[in-house]
Amino acid sequence: MECKQRQSGPDLTTLEKIAGAPWSVGFFDTLRVIDATFQDLPRLGESGAIRNDIARLSQPASLAFEGRDIASLQMFGKGESSQGVTGPDTDSYPSAPEVSNSGDDHIRDTLLVECMNMGCWGPNGILPLHMTENAYREHTFKTPNLEGFADIFHHRMLSLFYRVFADSQPTIALDRPDTGTFDEWIGALAGCADPEIDDQAQECNESASNLTEFRWAKLFHAGLLSRGIRSAEGLRQVLSSVLKLPVEVDDGKATWMTFEQNDRSFLGGGQVALGQTSYLGERILALNGNIAVCVGPVSESRLKRFLPGQEDNQTCHRWLRSYCGFSYRWTLVVLVESQPGDGATLGGDAALGWQSWLGHRYSRVIDIELPA
Repeated sequence: MECKQRQSGPDLTTLEKIAGAPWSVGFFDTLRVIDATFQDLPRLGESGAIRNDIARLSQPASLAFEGRDIASLQMFGKGESSQGVTGPDTDSYPSAPEVSNSGDDHIRDTLLVECMNMGCWGPNGILPLHMTENAYREHTFKTPNLEGFADIFHHRMLSLFYRVFADSQPTIALDRPDTGTFDEWIGALAGCADPEIDDQAQECNESASNLTEFRWAKLFHAGLLSRGIRSAEGLRQVLSSVLKLPVEVDDGKATWMTFEQNDRSFLGGGQVALGQTSYLGERILALNGNIAVCVGPVSESRLKRFLPGQEDNQTCHRWLRSYCGFSYRWTLVVLVESQPGDGATLGGDAALGWQSWLGHRYSRVIDIELPA
């Protein structure tokens, strides 16, 4: 017999335990559980309308110095009023409400959380004490008009208060990783905001999965990437962690820098000072602005991944541009371990000019310089 499968609702087991003993749980912990339980609804303090809120937050009028944050946690259907709300004159604590965990009941039901930690009423409230007495009297006679009016502001105030706290906690952000903002704050320090990732995707034609992995790796190394001064040691730590290989960085590698046509010295070509702004030839040996990254030793099978256009080569290119910017030129040097009988043969899969050698190598490790 064909059976229509229904989509199961959220797990309300933890909420039932809190409803049975609300005085044993704090304000932030209770709202965190509610926020994490209903993943398909807007987070507390972020909904555009009150009808989209996960829960209604209120404060019952009380003249006592409360020693608890939560007075009760109940669930009622839309269009219904909550029944059995604990009054300030009740000595016993409320029992767990009948919370349904089947089907789509969580869509039509609304949670009611009565908070005692802050608000307008009570000895610690912002209103005069006689206003609390009037609200308490109305509550006793089942006409809580003042309470209902004040709860309009209580709900928004308490929701925003919790949202400010939750946004600053990295562990709470992991309850909803798709909507968390803490990683965006850290990413802003590390330089991995979403617009930058999109620009790199268009520039490098990289897949979304590679860029997502790159972004999480930058968040992991946010401490090094957020420094105003970039050092060779910081670059070595980042590349060694990403490639999982020994890495050495030489920030003083000498290389030939070719002059542009307009920068060359010509007789009668302009004001040039002999020995200061005039040079002989078309290029000069420069020691600044050049970086040599030495990786390895690696096996020949791993060397294939460092060839131009391959995965590890693109990883080095991406991280060097992210860490050093575009004002430095760099060279990748890969140390390859020598193996017996590794000469080039016809029909092999060695890349011509990169992995092919004539004869046998006698040194244990050779270095291969790859272009940037």
